[in-house]
Amino acid sequence: MLNARERLSYPLPLLFIVGSEDPIHPIEGDELPWTGADRDTPAMKTLMNWRKMLECKQRKLKSVSEGVTQLTFNDCTRGGEIVVYRVEGLGHVWPGGANTISRWLGHSSCKLLATEVIWQFFKAHPRLKPVADIHFAKLTARATATSKHQ
Repeated sequence: MLNARERLSYPLPLLFIVGSEDPIHPIEGDELPWTGADRDTPAMKTLMNWRKMLECKQRKLKSVSEGVTQLTFNDCTRGGEIVVYRVEGLGHVWPGGANTISRWLGHSSCKLLATEVIWQFFKAHPRLKPVADIHFAKLTARATATSKHQ
């Protein structure tokens, strides 16, 4: 059973891109070189919580290209979808971008072009307004129209 902090107001798809060599936030959690134990929740645990919130049943793992795997959770009872890209050798940097401080952030990689992947994801998952936003917009419009006529 999910607690109140682990509920979504409406289904929201999630795209996650992670490097296998991320020294800042390792996907499984790990000892960090300068702070010791990873104090944040490991990314994989967060993804599993998101999967639980969307009630996703199906899991698909496929190789997208050499060094890039895609893990997809779909068939979600509450809607939405989770797509995770794991880039081999990538540190805590923008995939496909430049990295001038690899000493601290790890290595860059062009195995995946994050800008293109993110754009395609947003095009495939347009944001639907939650009911609360729609009601608020109507109330605001009505209040504005009323104040103009007084």
